[in-house]
Amino acid sequence: MDRLRKLPLLILVLLSLSAPINSRADTLDTLLNVLVVAGIVDPAIVDAKDLVNCLVTQPPQACVGGELQSAGFMPEDPGVRAVVEVVQAAYGSDWLKVLEVTGTDVLFQVVCKAGLSTTGPISSFVCGGLFAEVVSKGKPVVRQVLVAIGSGSIGDWVKLVTMAGPELGCSLIPDSIPGKDAVCGPLAEVLAYAVDAFNDAANAVWGGINNLGDWVSGQSKHMDRDHYYALYWQPWYHYGTWLGVANNWQGWGTLLAYVRDPCERYFDSHTMSQENAQELCDGQRDRFSNEVKAFKSALDVAPDAYYEMAIKHLPAIYAIEDYGKLTNSSKRTFVRGLCETHMRGLFPFPEPNPARCQSLKASADKLTGSFKDMLMQLYNQCLTDQNTQQPTPSVASFVCTPLGNRFVAEFDQEKAKLDDKIRDLVIAGCLPPTGWSPEDGINLKCLNYPAYDQCRDVFGQVNTDNYCSLDQVKADNKLARAIRNELGLKRCGLSGDTTVVCTRPWKKERCEVLRKAAIQGLSQPSALRCELMFDSSYLSGWDKARVVVNALNTISRGDAVLPGESNTEADKTGINGKPRIDKKPVLRMDKKPVEMLKAEISPATISAQQFMPANCAIIWDNLGIHCTDSSVVLKLRSYYPEMEALPLCQQDPNHDGSSVVCYSGTLQIPMPGSKTIVIDPDDLNKFGKQDISAVLPGKKPEKGRGGMGGFAPAQQEALTKSRMASKPALPDITSRETLTVGGTAVQWEGVHAINGNLPGCQIQLVYHVSNKGMADSPAFALKWLDMNTNQQIKLQRIYGLKKDVEYLRTEMVSIHPGDNRFMLKLDSAAEVSELNEGNNELSVTIRYSGRCGLTTLQPTPRIIATPPSSEKTKKEPASKFTPTLKQGGFKPLSPTE
Repeated sequence: MDRLRKLPLLILVLLSLSAPINSRADTLDTLLNVLVVAGIVDPAIVDAKDLVNCLVTQPPQACVGGELQSAGFMPEDPGVRAVVEVVQAAYGSDWLKVLEVTGTDVLFQVVCKAGLSTTGPISSFVCGGLFAEVVSKGKPVVRQVLVAIGSGSIGDWVKLVTMAGPELGCSLIPDSIPGKDAVCGPLAEVLAYAVDAFNDAANAVWGGINNLGDWVSGQSKHMDRDHYYALYWQPWYHYGTWLGVANNWQGWGTLLAYVRDPCERYFDSHTMSQENAQELCDGQRDRFSNEVKAFKSALDVAPDAYYEMAIKHLPAIYAIEDYGKLTNSSKRTFVRGLCETHMRGLFPFPEPNPARCQSLKASADKLTGSFKDMLMQLYNQCLTDQNTQQPTPSVASFVCTPLGNRFVAEFDQEKAKLDDKIRDLVIAGCLPPTGWSPEDGINLKCLNYPAYDQCRDVFGQVNTDNYCSLDQVKADNKLARAIRNELGLKRCGLSGDTTVVCTRPWKKERCEVLRKAAIQGLSQPSALRCELMFDSSYLSGWDKARVVVNALNTISRGDAVLPGESNTEADKTGINGKPRIDKKPVLRMDKKPVEMLKAEISPATISAQQFMPANCAIIWDNLGIHCTDSSVVLKLRSYYPEMEALPLCQQDPNHDGSSVVCYSGTLQIPMPGSKTIVIDPDDLNKFGKQDISAVLPGKKPEKGRGGMGGFAPAQQEALTKSRMASKPALPDITSRETLTVGGTAVQWEGVHAINGNLPGCQIQLVYHVSNKGMADSPAFALKWLDMNTNQQIKLQRIYGLKKDVEYLRTEMVSIHPGDNRFMLKLDSAAEVSELNEGNNELSVTIRYSGRCGLTTLQPTPRIIATPPSSEKTKKEPASKFTPTLKQGGFKPLSPTE
């Protein structure tokens, strides 16, 4: 019975334990959706949710293999890292990081809508009514609120007040923060009303004095105590604050006594007891002291707060707009002026009212003798006081001078960064016009889309159209050549500048995939196109392949007979009904005329079952024949001696397809009394032209047959035997046959020549890391070496690679005039057992005949070297590209393309 009572409690505990997991999964879905909708990450990242979820709590090496990379992402991909950074920050309530990486809108969605258990002051602020008003002040103000909430320091809250203003800033400070009243009282109340109070008091006092001598000598009632404070204390706000800010409070005690003692004398001589006068003036002194110290505390942080809010983004902008000009001095003055204007508005210290001194002078002019002398002495003292109350430099000027210097320092840094970015743009393909000089300003024409996008990103803070333009014809041609290189030169070429023409249907389909990926998100519509055009040899070969397939399937069905063994009437007559003069087996087939084939219809889309049984078929390459029961291949010429030998298809890692009709696939030969021997085409190629008919039961080698190859070229072997065992299931880490050097496809182990000067003496290498083996690869390292100096350029960890998967990698290398040899070492630490251990070291030589350095670059003004003109391109001699076109033909390829 006790067990039954405990069962509901146990179920409740189990449900409570599982709830956070489900909640966390739902939260991740929501976070990913928020980031996608906000445009922070690529929508495809949603497919990598499991990988992201793993990386949030696990190291990268624990998150490879299995289904975690099914979406094609790796732990080191920038998009994945960005998402993981935001998710980790959200789970850890690091809201400053979330704000920094995303923005105010996403911060609100994550804190208030993502299902996280956020409580406390952060949640109250972000999800409360004041958040929208704070957002309107700018992202730096939101950031400062988060900083102040996190620290609880009155100093951080004071900085917020100077950024958001006293009214909004003080409304955000919790009442529990010590010192709030001391800060918000003076800032929110005193300065907001000090000027008006001073003017009202001046009008009430100086405008209403009928008998100045009576006022001075104390024969009338004293003025209102608030009027006295406004007239005699508040004009010293500016000087008192200056003593704290600029003079480290030296002279502060003297100032307090200088203003307080006349206060006591005045009220004591005007119908107020000395005791009351002392109490009143001591209170006004303490009030004045507290207020001035609050001003000083605010001014300690106000300039930096203003810089973060209004100036910080300007150095990068002016570095672009003032490129090639000497504007440091004028910009220092400009920034200092902006700051001073802001400080005077934030701290509107009352200025002395000339009416006070003028009234004393006017009254003195009406008198004579000692009374006039006393008033003139007061008049001169008034002038001295008013001059002292306006210190030079002012408080605003004093605190803003460092900001002008800070701006110039950051301005110089941004100009240096801009020089580096322009160098990168020149290397990427954005060039200034011929005859350009830095004084002309920035004007770049980009010759490819990535460079144009990079240019727009560099100048994204200003009007990019003023600094970046696109040569679209050359950009489209660059894309076309890149796609052609990716597809391979054997089956694809260029027709004109922007059209990729392929002679195989699957290559054309792949071209379309690459084209759509290449033009997605481009800022300009692209004229890039893919076209399919068959050559006559392919069509005739396809027709021959169907003949062979039907012959093989005739043998497989048992419909074919060996020569000399046929006695049926059908076998005694030919296809046209004429008597047969030989004893060869009859080949019945429904041959489709070549003339009926349409180039615009992809042969790969035609069902093979329309004209052939299931045993032998054409799969993806219409010249490559595959048979489930491959033994019929060896019987072909026994049944049909008039047919030529069927060669073995050569290895085809780039899926170019065969140029001749051939056999593709694993050959299984049944052996009497033994297991099936597996003969792999890769193994057959190692043995050359050997006859394998001897391994068939009851057969002997037929002399002279092994070397006959009607369809195959001389270097392609006919089908031969091997008793090699099948290969073990191991990975094979390697690269493609080519890499891209500065946008040009180059064979590994080859030499790529570069003529002319290369700005920066840097060039980009683009290459693939592939696993062409039969199993997933564990983690391994890759290393780039400069073979000239034997120095390591880069060492990178790859956290696993699935079979049949390859990843694109880039590397920027520095070169010098002469031969530059670089080597890529895959699995450099020999951590992975592979099918082929001999394809891990790949080298390329870059032969550079130009000079290094931007010789026209000077420290001041900042300039870049004048690169080659973007208006003319040098024609290169054509290479031997063989596919046939009847009209127009392929565009000749330059050796560097």
